[in-house]
Amino acid sequence: MKALKIYVVLLLAVIGTMACEKNELPEITEVEIGHNNSRKAEIGGDLHINALITAVHKIASIRLVIHSDEEDHHHASQIEHASGVKEEWEVNTTFTGVYANVKNTTFHEDIDIPSHAGPGPYHLQLFVTDLEGNQGMFETEIELITPLAD
Repeated sequence: MKALKIYVVLLLAVIGTMACEKNELPEITEVEIGHNNSRKAEIGGDLHINALITAVHKIASIRLVIHSDEEDHHHASQIEHASGVKEEWEVNTTFTGVYANVKNTTFHEDIDIPSHAGPGPYHLQLFVTDLEGNQGMFETEIELITPLAD
């Protein structure tokens, strides 16, 4: 009977320890994409991105990925150089600096949209990795539009 009590106490201790080690992912909230949260940006302008980020285990990095949402990913966003080499516009940037080693931050970046980016739908992903290797993600669709004539 005494051995049973010891096992029960050990089992409760293990369960309690496991509950305290809950894997908490970084959170991305209050996201604003594009001016006035339009989820649109003009080619040749910039794409406004703002989000509140919280990571229990402190932020290690924030990665922004934007790519064409076209099926073949080689249609609307390509430019062909005189040499015949084609270049597709996309973003794959990792931010650290002021965003790293803090539990809470406001991620605010304005991403330049080059004049060769094609209009149309694009896929945007924001990945936040904490110092423990946990990763939170936000994703949405955006649209690049041709600037309106003045």
